[in-house]
Amino acid sequence: MPLSIAINDDRQQWWTAPKESGDNIEGMKIPYADLGRRIRYDSWFTTCASTGGLMAYFKFIKKCYFICNPIIGEEVEVPMVPYDFYKEHSGPTWWGFGYSLSTKEYKLVHIGLPILYDDPKGIVWGVIYTLGSKSWRVIPHVPFPPVYQGNVESDGTLFWLICKGLYKGGTENIGSFDVRSENFRAWQGPLVDLNINEACYYLVKLGDNIAFVRDNYSLNRRIWVLRDKENELWINEYNLISSVPSSLFRKDFQVICLWVNGELLAITQYKKTCIAYDAKKMELKKVTLPNFGENAHGNSKRLHFVISHAGSLISPRRIMEMGKKFSIDKE
Repeated sequence: MPLSIAINDDRQQWWTAPKESGDNIEGMKIPYADLGRRIRYDSWFTTCASTGGLMAYFKFIKKCYFICNPIIGEEVEVPMVPYDFYKEHSGPTWWGFGYSLSTKEYKLVHIGLPILYDDPKGIVWGVIYTLGSKSWRVIPHVPFPPVYQGNVESDGTLFWLICKGLYKGGTENIGSFDVRSENFRAWQGPLVDLNINEACYYLVKLGDNIAFVRDNYSLNRRIWVLRDKENELWINEYNLISSVPSSLFRKDFQVICLWVNGELLAITQYKKTCIAYDAKKMELKKVTLPNFGENAHGNSKRLHFVISHAGSLISPRRIMEMGKKFSIDKE
């Protein structure tokens, strides 16, 4: 299936929209409609992820993960992270969902972080789960603790911003985890002055590439794209300027992915609308969404959040069953 975006409207229902639909998204309601009520969204945490045709999310009430294929309406519950990893740790957690094309494995990575970024005695711990196995495995050492803001996945590697690099300076401010080899790596980000008091920073996947966004809380946004991984070469390819009429949209939007004709697709944080930005023409336009209807209070349902998702017919339930049959657990 072509690249689509998955849309959640007021946490009630899921829709998908093919990329080719352009400025008018013709929503296809995902059969597994109840999925929307099980996902909690917070702009500062990654609670839903997509890779290899499957989606994963964390259910806060049960403190466990689910992996699903919303296209075919299948969902499996992942074994809980061992309580031993929680009982002596009260800080926030970070997690990522990756797929290795070479080994055909889906893996969840769960990392516990200190309550304070700069706590020298803060405990950082990690566990990993392979879809189809019976339990989580310990990650002996997490050398580059991430910030709380989530991650992006590209070609079987999870990328995130490093706490120390972002808050204390340093050239290596991006960390990664290879899903196949299970090795960590630190990357040098773009040469930009990091000042968390003047701007926020996040990573996003644009096409097949990782991008670094500097957002100074206005329409002045700069985006660097990692074009050469071997030499860690970042190119400043987008500069969203303030010439776009502020009356058209609120300025607080977050870039999601590439859209039609290479445009940037973004979501506004408060009005919950989708917009597309043409970097060549320096034009910002609204992307028409499906009619979501009304909520229980009689108000029009609003867009809740959007993620990039490549649909598939892969069965997570079958992967779980095959794992049990052939015992893929590693000692």
